[in-house]
Amino acid sequence: MSFISVTFTALIAQGTTRAMPALDDVKNIVDIASKTITGIAVIVGGIWAYFKFVKGRTFARRAELSVTPSLNDGAGFSYLSVTVTLKNIGLSKLPLNPKVKALRLFGMVNVEGKQAHAATWKRIVTLPILDEYEWLEAQETATDVRAYALPGPRTESYPYPAYQIEAIVGAPRSRITGAGERWEARAVVILPPPTHSDRKLWKRRQLTRIKGLSL
Repeated sequence: MSFISVTFTALIAQGTTRAMPALDDVKNIVDIASKTITGIAVIVGGIWAYFKFVKGRTFARRAELSVTPSLNDGAGFSYLSVTVTLKNIGLSKLPLNPKVKALRLFGMVNVEGKQAHAATWKRIVTLPILDEYEWLEAQETATDVRAYALPGPRTESYPYPAYQIEAIVGAPRSRITGAGERWEARAVVILPPPTHSDRKLWKRRQLTRIKGLSL
């Protein structure tokens, strides 16, 4: 019996010795697979981060929008010219949204009151701008000029003592960030008080109008 026991024990030991390398091989394979998957995840995450942040910043849409008004007089009337300037300060092409390119003119309506108060603006007219531009190349500047004939002569009865100009330009949604952009710029023009010659011209026109009506 002792011989059989020794033989059986030897067989078990031999089987265990053979099984250990197989288990080690499985562990090595699992470890290699785990490290491979982790490495792939790190690489994919790095690529995603690169396109999300580095490329996103490189191709981010950046622009500067400004409006410059100029008030001019002629024959007793005032004319307001507005220069709109849009500069692409980014490093890639800037597409423009054709539905978001406008210049708005507002007139101040609440001028009465003994205490200081916020101005109330009434929209007078909206004009399209930058019609000839569908996009701007990197560092390109686009300029457009619009002119308004202000209603009424320069007298005490002038309809609006001040005007606000508002320019709005937009870009469609980006394929990288999925967001759209919009830029706005405003300027206010306060009309100077009428001069003596403005009053004389206005009275002369009123007299001419009255005489014409009486004929």
